[in-house]
Parts: sequence; structure tokens; C-alpha cells
Amino acid sequence: MKVLRGEIAAGIRQHVLDRYVSPARRSGKKDVRVSVRDVARTLQIKRRFPAICDALTAQKFLSEAQIEVASIEGPPSGQSSTVTYVYRLTPAPGAP
Repeated sequence: MKVLRGEIAAGIRQHVLDRYVSPARRSGKKDVRVSVRDVARTLQIKRRFPAICDALTAQKFLSEAQIEVASIEGPPSGQSSTVTYVYRLTPAPGAP
């Protein structure tokens, strides 16, 4: 079965939201770190690091997760397994 690119991106976004962003928000953290390598390993995605990086910096993901990219650590290309994103959690609508 062929997996469409949009389905891969949606799976990546949902995984990061469920495993990183939501738990950080529940515990009251102000930011969260996400390693592209860790996402790839957990989801068993091989040689698709640019797709992971694109999914994790897409405006759609940032809006849905209510986060902002605070910093990007890694090579200048920003498209590698060694990239780590630091996201700032923005207040949810209606939050104090």
C-alpha cells in the first residue's frame, strides 16, 4: 500500500502533538524540545528527515499545536536527523 505524503506528515504532526506538546502543556512547561532523530526512530521512518523537518515547521502544525518555533538546533540546512526544534507553548484560547 502506498502511503501519501500528506498522510506521513499528518502522522508525524499527531505523534509530536501527542508525545511531546500535550504532555508538556499538561505539566505546565513553557517550551518543549523535539529531536528529528527521535521522531524518525519512534515512527520507524527511514531516510525521510526532510519530510519530518517540513512537517514540524509547517504553519498548519504550529497553529494546530498552538506553538511557536523558539529555536532550531542543527545544521544550517535544517533538514537533518540531527535537528532539534525547541517550541514555545503559546497560551490556549481562553487561558488566563
